[in-house]
Amino acid sequence: ADAAEGFTYENQTVLEGLSVRGLLNWYEGGGYAMMMGRTQQSAADAINYLQENNWIDKETRTVFIEFTLYNTQINLYSVSFIKFELLNTGGELGSLI
Repeated sequence: ADAAEGFTYENQTVLEGLSVRGLLNWYEGGGYAMMMGRTQQSAADAINYLQENNWIDKETRTVFIEFTLYNTQINLYSVSFIKFELLNTGGELGSLI
């Protein structure tokens, strides 16, 4: 992974993001983004990179995971958006959007 990828703030225009309402707060469409790639191995490598570099820390309030899956048997795309809101107590609230 690029040394700065995932650690450089990008606004919602660059990320083409929208504001999202969570259970605790509204979150603007900008943030720190990391592309996971198109294969299971590239996703695992990206996650390992983020974990080794402490991407999620005590200042993190929410993590969004967006992905698209393609089922070749029925020629169908499935888009998923998962949101984890991190609490000051160390807990988390997760939801599918």
